[in-house]
Amino acid sequence: ADESAETADGRAPAADETCSMGSSDEQFLGELPTAHAVALRMRRRGADDERIAAALGIDVVQVANLLDVAQRKLAELRRTL
Repeated sequence: ADESAETADGRAPAADETCSMGSSDEQFLGELPTAHAVALRMRRRGADDERIAAALGIDVVQVANLLDVAQRKLAELRRTL
């Protein structure tokens, strides 16, 4: 999976294209389903929906929902700490 810090068109990601994960969240990613962890890591590194979809083998329209679910699961894990 390509997890570079640029979007597919080679530009740096805008603030709204990044995902809200702190450095301490790495410890929780192993608790998430693999697809959720991969999607969150890729978005954190600036990957756009198309790149995430290609890496996970899903349709691009599914990425937003996948990231939303992953963020909610991550938030739940944070609360359990």
